[in-house]
Amino acid sequence: MIAASTCRCYQGILDNFPNGFPNTILVSDCWAAQLKTPILSKQICLSHIQRDLKYFIQSCKNRWSKRFLKLIYEALELKKHIIQNPSMKHSHYLWTFLDHLDVPPDNNGAERAIRHVKVKQKVSGQFRSEKGAQQFAIIRSVYDKIRKNNGKAFDALSLVANFVPV
Repeated sequence: MIAASTCRCYQGILDNFPNGFPNTILVSDCWAAQLKTPILSKQICLSHIQRDLKYFIQSCKNRWSKRFLKLIYEALELKKHIIQNPSMKHSHYLWTFLDHLDVPPDNNGAERAIRHVKVKQKVSGQFRSEKGAQQFAIIRSVYDKIRKNNGKAFDALSLVANFVPV
């Protein structure tokens, strides 16, 4: 988006985009006004970083800068190969667990949680009523949540037994 403003300050961004860009990943050159803008996420401009690293390498003979610059070149080359591969459905959701430490990389926990329901269904053939199935699901949910958080089974069952519907 392009907007006209009399200044390059944060207020200029707010005047034109009061909500920021909450669903956008902003590629930024670390301009202070950009860094303050409400966004989903950011990517620091690697061209700017490369230019700074080349300066450090030339002026200071800095080895860390040289290694970091090599890493950026390798990442850019990797990106070319990723783009050339056929796109995979939902590929942009493959690495979410790396960005959010509380997100597990698999759904094994969820599948373990529903296994008890499937076993109950297979052993007795089915639940006798929809209400019974719903009650079983609530009890299992409370029990599993407490156990996942290292609680005691008795505490979970006490909560369920003392539950008063609204």
